[in-house]
Amino acid sequence: MARMVGRSALIGVAIAGSLLGACSSSMPPASELTGVNFGATTTLPPNPPPAVDITAGEIPAQNIYTMTLALPDLPGGVYHCPDDFGVVYNLTFFSGNATVVTASLDPNGCQGVKISGSPQVRQILDKSYWTTLAQQLGVPESTIYPYVPPSYP
Repeated sequence: MARMVGRSALIGVAIAGSLLGACSSSMPPASELTGVNFGATTTLPPNPPPAVDITAGEIPAQNIYTMTLALPDLPGGVYHCPDDFGVVYNLTFFSGNATVVTASLDPNGCQGVKISGSPQVRQILDKSYWTTLAQQLGVPESTIYPYVPPSYP
């Protein structure tokens, strides 16, 4: 009986590994990307997002995609995050005219990152991500980070 449990566990691990492999293989390689669009929305109307709508070409798209995928997973557990003002930045990555991946970035709170096709929520750990993102988009960092709502003291 113990052997059967062991085999079942191995089969379960093999299936889980296959599923995880399938998830990660669904992410296109950076080399397929030809452009990226960066925009902002809000979930809290009193806090308007920055007025940004930026489209960048192949090299910035590939660099932004690679650094976004490299972000660490948000660890499980209970968090007490800083204020979240409801602003969400949206990255849309293209291959030709087709959207291949999207990502939403939270510039406040726990700075979570959700990438389409990936079950993990990632986390921006420090300011260097925002600095590099702004450089790749060709905008001053202060345009996108830190986000402070107009009515915030």
